[in-house]
Amino acid sequence: EQTSGNGDSGGGDRATLIFGPTDLKLRITGPLFSNNTLLTAGFNLPTGKVGLNSDETSTLQALGAPSLRMPIGSFGTGAGATLGVIRAFEGDDWAVAVGGSVEQRSEYSPIALVIAGSGKNETRVTPGMAAHVTLGFDRALGESRLSALLVSDIFSKDKVQLVTPAGPEATNTFQLGPQVTLSTRLDLGASRWRESGVNLAMRMRGEFSDSAGAKVSGSSGNYFEGSIGGVRGGSEGAGFVVAADARWHSGLKFTDAMVGAAVTAVGVSLGWETQRASSASRFVLHGQYGTFDTGTATSTGFGVTLGYSIGARREAR
Repeated sequence: EQTSGNGDSGGGDRATLIFGPTDLKLRITGPLFSNNTLLTAGFNLPTGKVGLNSDETSTLQALGAPSLRMPIGSFGTGAGATLGVIRAFEGDDWAVAVGGSVEQRSEYSPIALVIAGSGKNETRVTPGMAAHVTLGFDRALGESRLSALLVSDIFSKDKVQLVTPAGPEATNTFQLGPQVTLSTRLDLGASRWRESGVNLAMRMRGEFSDSAGAKVSGSSGNYFEGSIGGVRGGSEGAGFVVAADARWHSGLKFTDAMVGAAVTAVGVSLGWETQRASSASRFVLHGQYGTFDTGTATSTGFGVTLGYSIGARREAR
C-alpha cells in the first residue's frame, strides 16, 4: 500500500508491508441419517497474525476493503466453531438443497494499535453469533448446467473494547444488518475446456445498528459482480487459465474510509493449472483497473494480485 509519510520520512510516498500466517480453518462433512442429508462441523484455530503496528493496521484496513477484493482481508480473527445441516432433493436432471448453520467465535485481540503520543492501546472484539440460511438449485441444460445459491445472514450484537494502560475500558456495541447474497453459475459444456462458465452475483447489505440500537443511515449497500472464463485443457494434466470479470459496488455512504468506497472495476486473470487424480495446483495473475469513490475523493487505480494454490482431496470408504 502507498501511504503518506511525514516526520522522519520527510514527506512523500512510502511502502508498507504486512505478512504473516492466517487462521487455520478445519471442516468435516459427512452424511446424517442418509446420503441426502449432510452435517458439517467446522473449527477456526487462532493461528493468524494479530499484533499489528500502526502502519500494518492502516495497510490491512485498505486490503480488507470490499472494493479492492483482495484474496486476504484479515489474518487473525480468533477461535470459533460452526455447525450446519443441509438437505438435498433430487430429480432426473435437477436438484434442490436447503440448509442452515450457526457460527460462534470467542473473544480475540485482532489489532494492537500504536497511537503516537498515547502509548499502546489494544482493541478487543467479542463477536456475537451469526445464523446462515441457504437455498440451492441445480439443473442440467443440455450439455451445460445452471446452478444458483441464495444465502441469508443474520447477526447478533458484537462488543468492542478499547483497552488503555490507565483508566477504564471504553466499551461499545454494534449489530451488523441482515445480508442477502444471490449467486448463479452457468457451466458451459465446451469441448477442449476442463471447465468454463459464467458467474453472476448480487449482494444486499442492510444497515447496521449502533450501541443505542438505532440504524446508522448510509450503512447499507449493494454489490454486483460477474465473470466469464475457465481452464482450457484436458481433464488431467496442464491447463491454461483465462478469465475476465467486472464489478460495481454502491459503497457505504456513512464513512469516507476506503472500506466504504464505491467502485466500478474490470479485471483479467491469466494462469496455469495442473490437475491430477486427487490433487490440483494453480498459479494465477490477476490484474484489475477501476474507479474508486469514498464520497470525499475519487480516484482511479490499477492493481495486480499473484496467487498460488494447492488443493487435495481424499474420500473415506
